[in-house]
Amino acid sequence: MANATECLKPIGSEFAGVLKPLALGDLYGVMLVYAGGVVLGTIVFLIEYANGAYLRRYHTE
Repeated sequence: MANATECLKPIGSEFAGVLKPLALGDLYGVMLVYAGGVVLGTIVFLIEYANGAYLRRYHTE
């Protein structure tokens, strides 16, 4: 039981004090959320634009 203190440490604590430069793989999640927001925003814009054009054309008084 010489290494019992090592076994009781939380998972991931061996990298707690280690700094490393960010790589492209570290940013994939952020870019995926960003791209999803851009796509969703574009879809909402197109729906709003089409709805406005429809209302201007067929519901003028």
